[in-house]
Amino acid sequence: MRYHFIDAMRSVLMVLGVVLHAANVYTVAGQWEVHDSSTVSPKFDTLVELLGSFRMPAFFVIAGFFAQMMLERHGRKHFVTHRILRLVVPFLASALAFNSAQLWLEFSWPQLTAHSIPFSPNLVEIFTSGRWLQHLWFLVTLLMFSVLALYSWRFMRSTPPPSEQKSSVPANLSGRLLPVFLLLGPLSEVMAHTVLHGSRVLMDGPFVLGLLDPIRLVTYVPFFLFGQWLFTNPDGMSDFCRPGLPTVVAVIAAFLLHRWLATAPEDRLHTVVSWGYLGISHWLGCHLCFSVFWRLVNGPSVFWRYCSDASYTVYLIHHLLVVIVAGCLVTVPWSASAKFLTVCCVVLVVAVLVHELFVRRIRLLSFLFNGK
Repeated sequence: MRYHFIDAMRSVLMVLGVVLHAANVYTVAGQWEVHDSSTVSPKFDTLVELLGSFRMPAFFVIAGFFAQMMLERHGRKHFVTHRILRLVVPFLASALAFNSAQLWLEFSWPQLTAHSIPFSPNLVEIFTSGRWLQHLWFLVTLLMFSVLALYSWRFMRSTPPPSEQKSSVPANLSGRLLPVFLLLGPLSEVMAHTVLHGSRVLMDGPFVLGLLDPIRLVTYVPFFLFGQWLFTNPDGMSDFCRPGLPTVVAVIAAFLLHRWLATAPEDRLHTVVSWGYLGISHWLGCHLCFSVFWRLVNGPSVFWRYCSDASYTVYLIHHLLVVIVAGCLVTVPWSASAKFLTVCCVVLVVAVLVHELFVRRIRLLSFLFNGK
């Protein structure tokens, strides 16, 4: 079974963080660190919603897949060491360097402060609320799921080596799993939201300086566990990556639910249906994302190998760069599209240069920001 398409997909999803956060600056909703209120467009709200339909769910499926692979191939000790180097070290380094710099800018740069989301000048409240985490919440959540994987992998592991294993999927289900994925997946998300809204304690998070966020944990854990399962079931992976009639049905259902939610009154039924819509859009988006890369990436590539290495640096530093570049453009009389494209291009080029000139070549920086 080939895994190169998954590594390539992970790289693209990380880089799409630049697109997502740049788009957030120009949304009508204006719910990000910088809001260019003089230049907004509803198309960026649509772009943010589109990226949200697959980006993080696919991230966690991939994370579960590689966690299971590493545990089966190298064991728990290697896995723990790898997680510390690749998650804990870059998290601490990025929080101290990039996130601290961003907080300082948001406090001291008048041009940025006037166009950012207001927040308390009380540093204690900033840290206890978890706002200081910014985009690094993903690493914290992934670290917690890695602890879960230390126990869950034994229930899913293949008995023979993956190269020799027989599929655990019953023969009569092979080739018919796609409708199961697109049905049970959304149901799991509806159940997750039901648990969250049924517990006031969970909804009051995040806790522990923002490090423990029950909403994200409960929402994304099905995707991580699904990724673990995919590694041990090649037939399941093959079915998940091949669109069919269930894909068309799911697309139509998502479209109809979206239209209904846009006009229906916001009552309890609206809330429940919105959970179902999120479930369908997340699992459908994840399925389509896997399907595209399954077809496009067929083997190892120098280009994708470099992207895989550079994308981690891009992910860690891009949040600060988007704030800086978008902040500089607030007073520039350009259209939202021109500003958006400028932010994306400048941030991506600068982040790749930082990786190439510093992180890749200086061993200390490679250790701190890539865990290598």
